[in-house]
Amino acid sequence: PGTVVDFDVGCIFEVFGVIKAKGNPDDRIIFTSSSAIAGAWSGITLQSSSLGAAWPAGNQYCQIIGLDGVNGRPTISSDNATLDFNVDTSASKKCNEIHYTDILYAGMYGAAGAALHYAIGSTQLGLLSRGVAIRDSGGYGIIVEALVPDGDPWVLVVIDATITNSMHYGIYTTVPMILANSTITYNERGGALFSPPKLSSELWIINNTIAFNSNIGNPCTGNYPSGLAVYQGRLWLYNNVFDSNS
Repeated sequence: PGTVVDFDVGCIFEVFGVIKAKGNPDDRIIFTSSSAIAGAWSGITLQSSSLGAAWPAGNQYCQIIGLDGVNGRPTISSDNATLDFNVDTSASKKCNEIHYTDILYAGMYGAAGAALHYAIGSTQLGLLSRGVAIRDSGGYGIIVEALVPDGDPWVLVVIDATITNSMHYGIYTTVPMILANSTITYNERGGALFSPPKLSSELWIINNTIAFNSNIGNPCTGNYPSGLAVYQGRLWLYNNVFDSNS
């Protein structure tokens, strides 16, 4: 907690293992740049080069355990007001964790392309994020293009996030995802885009504000809504605010 990492212009932070960046609400971790310009540095990229084949199936992801004891799905309160679940991040799960962390001025477009980028082919890890703030990305806020095997484990869990002023989508993912209690605003290409390869993939959008996102400069404006775009999969929407997305 309290660590500040200041990147020179054009630098990238590549992770070839597991990242555990655990700030706390009163003492946040900050990844930023010496130049306060959107996209000044390339952001954090999670790679898979040193991981993979040796890991047994079933022990690779953040295991979601609803408080009703059902694995693989959160529990929603009867009034749809709260989301309850536990996440198993034991050593056997090897889950990336980024909590109470600011990622500022990252996402140099044409490099990582996002403040936080989960690289294609990185099927070995889940990513659990609570309390992350991503501001002024030169590309996406978060992009996850990982290839997911059969079984659709939860790969991306984002809770209590703030993603704002990205020059592309706030979040783009091809994997099963939970997005809860977050604020996604003022992103130039749109708020969130969910495009999984399988109809069975689940997207849970719960207690979020997705507002004031636009589709400025989007070459496919008619096909890319500026609030939330879901191409296929199973969508669960509870208690969200969608406002003034152009």
